[in-house]
Amino acid sequence: MIFGKPVQAASLHKFSHITKDCYFVVIGFLACFLAYTPLIANQPDMVMIEGIAVADEGELPVEDLTVSINGQKFTVQIDGRYAARVAQADIYQLRFDSRSLFTGIYTFAQTELQRSEDGHYIVPQTELVARKPGRVELIFAGDVMMGRRYEKPRFRSSPLIRPTSRASDMEALLAPMAPYLRASDFAAVNLETVLSANKPPERAPKSITFYSHPDAAVALKSAGIDYVTLGNNHIYDYLDAGMESTTDALDAAGLFYSGAGHRAKDALKATRVDIGGQKYSMLGFVGWAGNVSPNQVAGHDKGGAAHGSAGNIGRAVKREAADDRITVVQYHGSREYSDAPTEITQSRLKTAVDTGADLVVGHHPHVTHGLELYRGKLIAYSLGNFIFDQYFFEAQLAYVLKVWMDGDQFYRAEAIPVQLLDYRPVPAVANMREGVLRRLFGQSRALGTNMSMSGGHAVIKNPDTVPTISTVTCSVPEKGVGGLRRLSFNLERGPEACVKQPNENRISGQDIWHRGDFESGRYVGAIDQSWEVGNANVSVSENSRSGRYALAVRQTSTKGSVTIAPRTFLRVLNGSGYSVAGWIKAENPVQLSVSLQSRPSGVGRFQALKEADRKSLGSVAIQAGRWQHFRFDFKPLRSKKGKTLPMRPMLQMTGSVGGNILFDDFAVIEQSGSDKSHSAGDPLRRNFWIEGQVR
Repeated sequence: MIFGKPVQAASLHKFSHITKDCYFVVIGFLACFLAYTPLIANQPDMVMIEGIAVADEGELPVEDLTVSINGQKFTVQIDGRYAARVAQADIYQLRFDSRSLFTGIYTFAQTELQRSEDGHYIVPQTELVARKPGRVELIFAGDVMMGRRYEKPRFRSSPLIRPTSRASDMEALLAPMAPYLRASDFAAVNLETVLSANKPPERAPKSITFYSHPDAAVALKSAGIDYVTLGNNHIYDYLDAGMESTTDALDAAGLFYSGAGHRAKDALKATRVDIGGQKYSMLGFVGWAGNVSPNQVAGHDKGGAAHGSAGNIGRAVKREAADDRITVVQYHGSREYSDAPTEITQSRLKTAVDTGADLVVGHHPHVTHGLELYRGKLIAYSLGNFIFDQYFFEAQLAYVLKVWMDGDQFYRAEAIPVQLLDYRPVPAVANMREGVLRRLFGQSRALGTNMSMSGGHAVIKNPDTVPTISTVTCSVPEKGVGGLRRLSFNLERGPEACVKQPNENRISGQDIWHRGDFESGRYVGAIDQSWEVGNANVSVSENSRSGRYALAVRQTSTKGSVTIAPRTFLRVLNGSGYSVAGWIKAENPVQLSVSLQSRPSGVGRFQALKEADRKSLGSVAIQAGRWQHFRFDFKPLRSKKGKTLPMRPMLQMTGSVGGNILFDDFAVIEQSGSDKSHSAGDPLRRNFWIEGQVR
């Protein structure tokens, strides 16, 4: 079953046509029954979706407010409540439209919605933002490129972008997020690639360079993007020729841009645009010059990106602020795959605010960093990826940032959780949503910022209305299995701090795998590519332990065992110990063995995947026909310098393997480390209590 595609209802025209021919006689009744039967059999299961919408201020304008659920429109009652019977689906996307409200779009997996006593699915409360004179809605997404593995895939059998259908393929990459982008007054991304129809002949002397076909600019524009920042470390990958072909493609597509130029004075200029009657200036910067020659930043006699030194940022911002313009700074810097912004990044972005910037947005780490309110202005330190071909699991959780500005004053922001599923951005749901939001809540709290929730999104409000940081502690479940107690995630409240340990033999941890519930593995045409399976085929099964789906593994050859593992290594590891846990159900008795493969220092990733040794973590006998829990604990392997080596757990099944083997609720749990200097140890990040120290 493809997620997000509800079964179509039978045509009402067919029903009316059949009704005309039905007569209240026996023969007519039988004929009518036989005619109706196939149509009734093909009817989808119907479910009731209900919820409540509220306005952020004042009364909800229900007279012209509609809610659409998977494209079907319904009215909202006077008290903001709505209830709608729709075809059952894996994904429900709700859209709220009104002349006096900004459009709100919210996406949920069926399995993450609560059930009422009468079986209805309950959508968490959504708070809609009122339109006012001078108020505009901006939306920002992270790093974008559409080359490399999109055309020459790794880990998948066919490319996502093909020469014969390039334009439509690129538009398809953006399709799941396009409704969000098009609904805003102004949408922006970081274009981290040169645009060129062919590979330019000269390239910068660096190990990694990007180029994407100019059709990418057209696809971005079609999806609702208005502006791209070029202030990054890849815009000068193919020197001046690459920059020229890029700006030509952007001009042809009608996209605004700034952040790079053929000379420093051009790169440091802002793009000036009017948004909702307000005068905006868009600036883009890269945080470092690079150590190759020619480097990546523009100079007085060379092209490149705008160098984001404190001096350059300050002078450029002051120039725009002096002209009474609302100034937005985008900054590409900080440390890749890190848990928090560097001190120099924080200093420079606060310098931007100190000199007059009204909103600051960061990217480059390929993972998310937190949000901070500084002097009443919002700083988003890193959005993560948006369209990027990295197969690192940690780089597949991101957020899109929606910001409302009242003139030059920050009013409100919402972080929309995003999953990069098969290199494509889709709304993050279920455990992937939880992974994004637990990280973001913890990271933001480390910066002194508290958030609330609306419709499954994280919300930051104007500083005058920000609540104090919550000290409420969550309740630890009374019952657990295998020494593990999973903490719930509330779509209306978000994560709750778990700080009180019941006794010394319990420690807290967080799932760093996120996708083991198998509820977010498909979205329209995107399919999860995270698993590597040996001697077996895999599929999604509705014979699940919890939620709606489990992973089904079926042996293809009776010779040899069945294996399943993450396709590559987990690499961002901060814990002192780990557990691999989950549930398994086999049609026949099998022996489950778990081992750990680590990537030695100095060994290439793909060589290590093929050749690196495996350390046994133990085995357990699995009985036939019932769900059985497993848990294996281990300490990570470290380099000689004490750094944790990238690793992946590997599961092997031997014995009477024939038939399906089902997996559900699989997790890689990282113990909270002793380092309290970053948000990895924040209680908001934790979603497990672990009985007993990891051996």
